[in-house]
Amino acid sequence: MIRVVYLSIPPMPRTSRKKFSENLEKEIWKIFWAEVEKSKKTGPASFLSKFLTEEEKTTLEKRLAAIYFLKQGESLREISRKTNVTKKTVIFIKRGLKKLNHKKKTCSKSPKK
Repeated sequence: MIRVVYLSIPPMPRTSRKKFSENLEKEIWKIFWAEVEKSKKTGPASFLSKFLTEEEKTTLEKRLAAIYFLKQGESLREISRKTNVTKKTVIFIKRGLKKLNHKKKTCSKSPKK
């Protein structure tokens, strides 16, 4: 008799909400952006593998997929189903896109003379 065992994927871990000091945060981002610059030579795959765990890569892929489906005009429910993320997360991403688009529009306008 063959026995089939189904393994469930554990939920994504949550990060502590504890913030770093402002100075430390600035230094951390300096390092990050320096690594982004270096990645132009080594390639994005090397960069991502240096910074992201497999779970974080999966999270990023799901968020990018949600953006893709939003741009395709899919419903929130359908995106949630296709990407296996909560509807709340899809709404969060959609709001973020709206903010980005709003900033692009206001930044691209030339100042009045």
